[in-house]
Amino acid sequence: KGHTGYLAADPAGIKYVDNLYVDIAGGCTIGVHEGTVKGVKVVFLHNSDLYPCPYPDAQPDFAVHQIAVFGKACLEYCCKRQCIPAVCVTNDWFTGLIPAYAKVGHFGDTFRGSTFVHICHNLQESYEGRIHLDPRHGGLEGLHQLPRDWLIDPQWKNAMINPSRCAVMLSDQWATVSKSYRDDLLNSSSLSWLLRQKPRPFAFPNGIPIAERIRRLDAAAPDHTSAKRKLQQKYFHFQDLDDSVPLFAFVGRVTSQKGVHLILDTAEHLIQKFNHKVQFIVGGPANMREPCAAGCAHKMWHLRNKYPHCFWAAPEEFFTDGALVNRGADFGLMPSAFEPGGIVQHEFFVGGTPVEIGRAHV
Repeated sequence: KGHTGYLAADPAGIKYVDNLYVDIAGGCTIGVHEGTVKGVKVVFLHNSDLYPCPYPDAQPDFAVHQIAVFGKACLEYCCKRQCIPAVCVTNDWFTGLIPAYAKVGHFGDTFRGSTFVHICHNLQESYEGRIHLDPRHGGLEGLHQLPRDWLIDPQWKNAMINPSRCAVMLSDQWATVSKSYRDDLLNSSSLSWLLRQKPRPFAFPNGIPIAERIRRLDAAAPDHTSAKRKLQQKYFHFQDLDDSVPLFAFVGRVTSQKGVHLILDTAEHLIQKFNHKVQFIVGGPANMREPCAAGCAHKMWHLRNKYPHCFWAAPEEFFTDGALVNRGADFGLMPSAFEPGGIVQHEFFVGGTPVEIGRAHV
């Protein structure tokens, strides 16, 4: 948001250390920032041209450029620091090319002794990271420098780069967030035949560190009443708390899987039915290249302009008041099409806020 040097104030002591050169698409320089959290080193890789914001609205060649540079940069960092992992755990589609670069020979035999495990956080269609290609793009092999079949399934009708396909295919093992979801993926995922190639994939239920989360909630607001007051003042321009107005909140990305359209379909009806004595916060960004997300975004802007004291959303921004909402909302909303019991649900529960889950409740 126009500020520089903000990482220096982070309690982890994040500091710029040096640069990495990544040999992709003519070469790219990545800034390396390091810090420590509870004895664990954390590393941020930065290039403002390639990574201008969370979830940028990108053309296919730019999106492939992003994940290719990130994948090679992570491994290049390990080489430069002479810290070759016994186990490398990657999470979600953006990291999907890392095991491929380790095994294709770009780093020689450096990672021959490393085991790669990929976490399939979510493999619903819009979460695989699919990058749809125009015929003029070909397979972008000259950009990502990997075998075409590792990223593009030749059996699929429409050509698309699928980083999750690459991750599952080239990793030694995969994992996911619950035993039931593991079974769902093995039976119904579009990548199920690849997933079944790995015996005994790992699964364990989601969870969050409760004491640490409470500390973050306390930093946002000491109790529900003060948190709700802050939310009503910041987002609905109230002078003070009006606890007679119930506040419903959603936190997450605006996608079809999250079911945000169900909130939008009923919000105006409820606002009118209860004479403007109800409020909604929908916190999260929308990718305007996705038709469903773009439709939701336009409806959000309409509702926010028409009912400024009852509805708030900013789909063009990354939402940063999650902790305040977890404690200040009267109800959390999770109208997910599937896999509704994620981390956000736990965060609401730790904040003492009940959560309405599933289509029927919304």
